[in-house]
Amino acid sequence: MTFPLRFLPTLLDRPAVSFSGEWRFMFPRLAAVLITAFWVIMWALLIRTELEPEGAALREVPVEHVLKLMFHHQQASDLALRAEGKLIGQLRLLPRVLPDSKTRVLGFSGSLQLRLPGATRQRFSWTGESHFSSVLALQRLDFDLTVHQGGQLDQADSELTFAYDAGTKQARYVVKTGQVVIDRREFAATEAGLTDLIKQAGLDPSMMQTVNSKASGTPPKITAQRSTFRIHSEEIETLLLSVEYNEQTMLQVHVSQLGQVLHAKTVLGWTLESD
Repeated sequence: MTFPLRFLPTLLDRPAVSFSGEWRFMFPRLAAVLITAFWVIMWALLIRTELEPEGAALREVPVEHVLKLMFHHQQASDLALRAEGKLIGQLRLLPRVLPDSKTRVLGFSGSLQLRLPGATRQRFSWTGESHFSSVLALQRLDFDLTVHQGGQLDQADSELTFAYDAGTKQARYVVKTGQVVIDRREFAATEAGLTDLIKQAGLDPSMMQTVNSKASGTPPKITAQRSTFRIHSEEIETLLLSVEYNEQTMLQVHVSQLGQVLHAKTVLGWTLESD
């Protein structure tokens, strides 16, 4: 799935906006999409290097080796999400191999409490699965994300359901508030399809030109090397995955020899720590 990768620089470069009127009711759903997209993009960046190996630099440990470790041992990673040392959420990753021995599945679930501009503190939760072939080519992505309203009787939870099929390059989503469908769309996960989606959303179609100009630049650099990490007063050997874009480190992940994620640091300043 290459289309979300193109949006990452644009999202990071866009200026802050103010929220008023109807926008503040739409914002929680948009924020939920962006938060989930961040985690999906980070995983997709790792996979992308293996799908386009001609663009990857030589490194001490192949990234493919690290990813295959995760599916070989099928060990769950339970991580606490922290911002400035404060616990704000949790994330669970569960890699597994289906009985056909050809399909790799990465299950993910978690929750996050966040105070957003123009809104009170809200809780987000998500669950989903990414399906890969034996050579780690993305086949399908499904996830559900919920914006919880804290039990307020006059407000129902909002839910986003998203599905992407790499074989047909088709994607669809449904946005609901309670049992009421707010928006439902199916679109081609191509440049033309995304341009049409932007138009239907009432946004400036020239946004795609900005995205394409940024996407045509230097691709993300993904490296893997042997490292160490201290956990519970014990220093253990790890494999360190790093994702860099425009000379900025976007993500660093320490993976154990059993394929478990022990620690991750993101460009947002958030950290993920093994429980």
